[in-house]
Amino acid sequence: MSRVRFAPAEALLLGRKLNDRVAEAGQRRQRAEVEEILRRFREQPGVILADEVGMGKTFVALGVAVSVALSEASGPVIVMAPPALLTKWAGDLKAFAELYVEDATVCDVAERPSGGRSRGTVIRFGVARHSIDLMRLLDDAPRERAHLIFLAQGAMRRKQTDKWIRLALVAETLRRHARGGAKRLIAVKAQIHRFMAPLISALGEERQHDLGEQLWNHLLSSAPESWRETYNAEVTDQDAMLRDDPVPKAIARVLQRGDLDLKPLADALAEMPLRARGTEAQVRARIKDVQSSLRELEGRLWADLLHQARWRSPLLILDEAHHLKNV
Repeated sequence: MSRVRFAPAEALLLGRKLNDRVAEAGQRRQRAEVEEILRRFREQPGVILADEVGMGKTFVALGVAVSVALSEASGPVIVMAPPALLTKWAGDLKAFAELYVEDATVCDVAERPSGGRSRGTVIRFGVARHSIDLMRLLDDAPRERAHLIFLAQGAMRRKQTDKWIRLALVAETLRRHARGGAKRLIAVKAQIHRFMAPLISALGEERQHDLGEQLWNHLLSSAPESWRETYNAEVTDQDAMLRDDPVPKAIARVLQRGDLDLKPLADALAEMPLRARGTEAQVRARIKDVQSSLRELEGRLWADLLHQARWRSPLLILDEAHHLKNV
């Protein structure tokens, strides 16, 4: 926190350039609160904002958040809120910026717009409903990273499951174990694309992709860092394109380190059919066995990842903080 500039952002017009859409007294009071909170941060680690309903606590919090976010390059401001309120926070940010930030452009990083640079005061935000969403947002380069992240309360302790992480686990397992004398697993690797979509619950991605089931061979033959580019190269529908790297760098590093025991998944994969032969029930049973191994591995992967996570935020805002009193 020592490098944060504890002062209102220069672009913050709240209480400095009045508008006729909000009562003057309210604007001046909210500005005074923003300044006082930032002043207190120089001397204490936290502040409780407990104004009455209707006095603009959200705008005061956003005034503080925007001031810190625009002056701090080490990481995004995190606003942790109940899941049902994340969309409201994103909407409030846009309304706040329109009223109180000079020449503001508010961008949702999930939309990943291309083209020329935005002018004026650019405020980028992201919404993270799960910890995997947060990891993806933290991965972004500083010039593209969100200034504010609206994070769902409980996201970091909620059980995680993600099709791209499952694909990364399968890819790393095949890389490590489908070689040498592992003839059966090598044979399975050559046919795994036939079953990959149901295996990792990604039927939608396969159906909307121009490569169909061959998509999985293209991805398995490349590093996760290049999957977004590989995937998007053969998609004609702009809406179907990946807007971010599907596998966060933190997860890729855990897999590359080699500490995670992938042998149980390798054994389960080795029992997969080489062709879609046998009864449908038999094929489903083999897929279920692999899915069971994947679920167990995902649990261990997330436990390892969250234990070793090293990231920082200059400011954490807890909305409805009383909900967390017993957490």
